[in-house]
Amino acid sequence: MDVLRLLFEKQPMDQTGVARHLSITRAAINLHFLELAAEHYIRPIATQSKGRGRPAHLWELDPQYNLFMGIAIENGTLQSELIDCQGGVVDVQKETYPADISFELLHQRIFAQIKAFQKLAEAREAQIRQCFLASPGRRLEDGTILQVVNLPILNGWNPDRDIEQTFGIPTFNDAFHTPTLQGASEEDGANSTMALLNWDDGFSAIFSSNGRQIIWPDPSPKRVRALWDVGHLCIEPNGRLCRCGKHGCLEAYVGGLALAQMHPELGCADSRELAQCAMAGNAAAANLLRQAVGLVMRTLYTTFELFGVDTIVFVNTMAAAFPCFEEAAWAELAKFYPAEELKLLTLRHSPLTEDKLRHGSALTARQVFFYPEKFLPVRGMHMANN
Repeated sequence: MDVLRLLFEKQPMDQTGVARHLSITRAAINLHFLELAAEHYIRPIATQSKGRGRPAHLWELDPQYNLFMGIAIENGTLQSELIDCQGGVVDVQKETYPADISFELLHQRIFAQIKAFQKLAEAREAQIRQCFLASPGRRLEDGTILQVVNLPILNGWNPDRDIEQTFGIPTFNDAFHTPTLQGASEEDGANSTMALLNWDDGFSAIFSSNGRQIIWPDPSPKRVRALWDVGHLCIEPNGRLCRCGKHGCLEAYVGGLALAQMHPELGCADSRELAQCAMAGNAAAANLLRQAVGLVMRTLYTTFELFGVDTIVFVNTMAAAFPCFEEAAWAELAKFYPAEELKLLTLRHSPLTEDKLRHGSALTARQVFFYPEKFLPVRGMHMANN
């Protein structure tokens, strides 16, 4: 794995360079390369001459044989994507499902997409090295899905165990924080501390620094271990009932579904319709979004300061209405930041489509394969403490 990670990060490299970097002998590295090449993990792509003697091979991960699968279940859409180890898209599948779909039917459709990809992989004599499944809801530490308010049929399902037992494909499932980060931070995530504000029917946030999600190094096992659950900060004791079952959550006042429910006079059923209404010129809808974004900025300002956030990005459904509330967001931030600091902030939106979430899920599968220790310790809740 050390050799594979190094090639993933720095390819192409020759054996001497890998041995030197990992501080192991040439004989040992030769054995590793023979084994990895035999199992089609790596391939020679060129030779480089270093003067006298036999030219050295340059090696890279073999994109022909190493595939990664991402599955995304969100907003009535089931999508999957197969990529190679270099991030190239091999194949894509996409279908919609009705709001009243049964678990049995959704399960059948998920497995049909996996079977199609597995057949494709077998045709090219490749292996799907890792699967990542993204869906709403919290997880237990073992991957069992819990508390899915908008797709409760997933409650109690463990995709890790189910997919690996059925197809032999190692699987890791989690919520959308990492795929969202992968899909939305391409513009400036590598040199920025970002707050990705995921605003659709609900509300959540993801914090990252230089393209990597910010997590606690030694998270407590007694609570949900995440920095993206800010939508369920209580801002009003004994306030409105939230979809999570608690009262007074931020999401209960700014989530697109909550806003639509609190203002039936607008005739909007959900966040998508509310954003479209505002963008179509409805002054009441636009004003509602301005008020909501002001509350978001006031609630999260302290967090922005604690993490040194320099870039705030709105993503998902409500981000489409960014022109309607951008000015209000700046005005609220100006109440907290002095003018010289405000100039250093970037405020933008990213069209985080279902396609980006799907691609982000496939990229996350690749990340899980190479760096499992970054994902396993911070997923979900310890069953013994809940």
